[in-house]
Amino acid sequence: MFSVTSLTNCIPESAGTVTISFSRHNAIGNYATIEIAISGAPVDTSGTNQAKEGVDFLLNGVHQVIFEPNSIIAEFTIPIIQDTDIEYDEEFYVDIVEPAAGINGGRSRTIVTIKNDDAYIQVENPDITIPESVGHFKLLLHRGPFMDIPGYLDNDVTIVVSTNSFEGDTAIAGYDTVGDFESSSKTVTFYGRTRDFSKTSSVTIIDDDVIEEDETFTISLSGNVNIAPESRLVKVTILDDDGRFALDVPREVVENQGQLEFTVTRSGLKGSAHVVVRVIGGSAREGLDFNGDTYDLVFLPGENVKTGTITLIDDNVPEENKMFRIELVEADGEIDENHRDVTVTIIDDDVTTFGFEHTAYAVGESCQTLKVTVVKQGIGHDKTTLRK
Repeated sequence: MFSVTSLTNCIPESAGTVTISFSRHNAIGNYATIEIAISGAPVDTSGTNQAKEGVDFLLNGVHQVIFEPNSIIAEFTIPIIQDTDIEYDEEFYVDIVEPAAGINGGRSRTIVTIKNDDAYIQVENPDITIPESVGHFKLLLHRGPFMDIPGYLDNDVTIVVSTNSFEGDTAIAGYDTVGDFESSSKTVTFYGRTRDFSKTSSVTIIDDDVIEEDETFTISLSGNVNIAPESRLVKVTILDDDGRFALDVPREVVENQGQLEFTVTRSGLKGSAHVVVRVIGGSAREGLDFNGDTYDLVFLPGENVKTGTITLIDDNVPEENKMFRIELVEADGEIDENHRDVTVTIIDDDVTTFGFEHTAYAVGESCQTLKVTVVKQGIGHDKTTLRK
């Protein structure tokens, strides 16, 4: 009598083979041969799909299994074909068909179940934009499939994440301080025992001080696993955030002008940025000669010029010219040292006048001389001659 040792055999698709055991229960001292038939399971088998010969397994049809003398167990190995398709578990049958008279009817068939262990990998964002100064960023990876397939998380899944500069990319692969990004090839494993659904892979961006155009490179995913088409090549754009800021303001202004406008210009930067401009009093004093203290100017993406206004106080008092300083003290980028600060001179435009100290004088007739004092109102450095 002959029978299958187990009525069911369950193996992961990645196992590569399944070995079926057969038992004999008498006449064990001689050679014995049985015939087995391998066939795909019916399509309507509950909860499964039909495994197909040549697609899911090999050796469809009838085969012989030989028992050695004194052996009660004989085995037959069937190749299993591994693919990367996300699919349900699949079944096929192995039946003892000959000798018909020597088959244990209740144990003549084993059902082989191929457990799907394929995974589906995709990135969180297949089109990434990051600033050059970010240093590092993490590529977020997810494991699927995103459907109810029992057992799909049981096995480990490994992929390789590589950074490359492909045709059409403008960023240069490098290392440390050379290049735009670090060239790398890293292995990422989703472990079945810990039910890993998400993993990250770190990518290094190399920061420099060069004002340049935005640049691109590519992250590629590879491995013996299904990878979402849009996730196989991930495009990364490096936004150049190197920039230089320069202050521009007239060096002289007339007191009665009312306002003085200064300009901050940036080059290189394209995203948001801010600068701080401070007005520092000298001989000109804030609140007496001008109104203005600290200005926080915000550049929106695409803006290259920002302006600020300082109010001048016209006092109608003739006086010396006065000075104050405007300084660019803080910026999201480099400050041009040749245009960091400017000393501004307020030119006094009040008129200098002359007059007698008194409007009337009384003297005696016998007085031979009269001393008259002329008063100058306002500041003047030039010699002035008055005639009577």
